[in-house]
Amino acid sequence: MKHFLVFSIVNFIFISAISQERSNFSNIECEVNGKVVDAASQKEMHYANIAVIRMKDSTIAGGAITDEKGFFKVVKLRPGMYIIKINFIGYEKYTTNIRLTPQNPVVNIGTIQLKPAVTQLGEVEITSEKPLVEFQLDK
Repeated sequence: MKHFLVFSIVNFIFISAISQERSNFSNIECEVNGKVVDAASQKEMHYANIAVIRMKDSTIAGGAITDEKGFFKVVKLRPGMYIIKINFIGYEKYTTNIRLTPQNPVVNIGTIQLKPAVTQLGEVEITSEKPLVEFQLDK
């Protein structure tokens, strides 16, 4: 009986410590920030889309758009592994992986240079036929 009581107390303390650690871990808010520029001109890219996706289940954890100076910040993320996807119409997509931890809750991914997407279009042929019968007003 004495051993059972000691075992129960130690087990209770151990479980309490683990649950306290997990609750502290879930209260940490992390952040990702950076800047997006055009690779050719080095000009800031206004309104580029940033998506933050959880690696664990591929759900969207957050997102943002760049401001007038090309900067973005995604806040209120939980610690974990994420995929960052940045895209802008007419440019190649950029993807990178990051890890947010309680020890490193803010990650700056630096300046991202998006390259213009080159798309080769096929030829276009425009054809027209003149109608066989024409209707005109009599004079």
